[in-house]
Amino acid sequence: MKRVLFVLTALCFVCISCGDSANSGKRDTSFLAESVGRINGLQVVIDNELWNGAVGEKVREHFAALTDGLPQQEPIFSINQIAPSSHEDFARNYRTFLHITLSEKDTIKMKTNSFARPQIGAFITATSEEKLMEIIDENKDRMISAFKTSEIKEKQRRTGISTKKIDSLKERFGLSLKISSAYRVAAAT
Repeated sequence: MKRVLFVLTALCFVCISCGDSANSGKRDTSFLAESVGRINGLQVVIDNELWNGAVGEKVREHFAALTDGLPQQEPIFSINQIAPSSHEDFARNYRTFLHITLSEKDTIKMKTNSFARPQIGAFITATSEEKLMEIIDENKDRMISAFKTSEIKEKQRRTGISTKKIDSLKERFGLSLKISSAYRVAAAT
């Protein structure tokens, strides 16, 4: 009797604990660590041989290209390269990443919150270096757009945590502006 009661109790716990996530269709990410990384930083997970060759050049060509419209030269993303063997533990918590490997299939998958939250990553696999470069060329705009959107959300979140209130704008111009408390008013004429 004890054995039957134990089995029924265990079965109830399994059904209750799995019920919510199985019905919702979404993966529970509440246990994931907070993501890390500078604004507009991009971690590129790629073998050193690929990084130092044509594939690495292709990545730098698109993701470290100069940003248009700025008075100084600044890349779209500050790139940090890491070997796949080192991409574990804390290194997986980077907010935006590009994971590139040679494999038996040619694929690209954009995933959110794979290892941390909020996080967005692009996983690219291909059968050859030429195919890797082709996939990067064909999907660069989609990846850059997704990374930029994620970075804008993160910047807005950070600004919302510590917002500077500027009453003079409301008084003089009738508008309000949310800016980070890290900035100061240099001149008000």
